[in-house]
Formats: sequence, structure tokens, C-alpha cells
Amino acid sequence: MLGKKFSISKNEFSRIYKKSRRINAWNFVIKFFPNKKDYSQFSIVIGKKIAPHATDRNHIRRIIKKWIRDELEHLPKNFYIIIIVKNNFSARNDLEKERNDFLALLNRIDR
Repeated sequence: MLGKKFSISKNEFSRIYKKSRRINAWNFVIKFFPNKKDYSQFSIVIGKKIAPHATDRNHIRRIIKKWIRDELEHLPKNFYIIIIVKNNFSARNDLEKERNDFLALLNRIDR
């Protein structure tokens, strides 16, 4: 688990969502905004159209958090990062390809 330290609070989410820059990819949209901390904070957004059942959304969320946790030291620091999952994402298909696309997208964030 990532822990509270790496999560964006509900109070900050709206402000960050409105002011942030974005990077688009086939399966994800990454919105990012600089912060003054020496680590990045993350939030994952999965709409009900993508996964109608909460268990499916939570499963996708757990997969993405695991990817973040595994690569945390190599990811950009000093950013708020909001990950929006698009409907092209499938937790049942090739997860290694999805993971590589996701990490490549995160590495495009301005450092």
C-alpha cells in the first residue's frame, strides 16, 4: 500500500485538477502539478463507465498502486499526479504492456 503520505487529499484534489497540465495516452491521462514536497503524491480516478462495479475499479486501482510502489524511486518527484484511467484499459489483457505504457507516460512529466 502506498500510504497517506503519497495520497492527494480531497481538499487539494479540485485545485490540482483545475490548474494542472496533462499528458494523454491510449489508456491513461496524467495530470500533474508541482508541489513543494520532496516526494510526489498520487490520486487514481476510474469512472463508472470504465468499470461499473466497485470491486473492478478497486482491482484496477490496486494494480496501478502496485506499479507506482514498485517504481517509486524512479518516478518524478515534487509533483501532484492524478492518473485518470480511460476505457481502453483492461486489467484482463497484457498487464506488462499496460505497465510499460504507464511508466513511460509518467517519465514524460517535466522534471
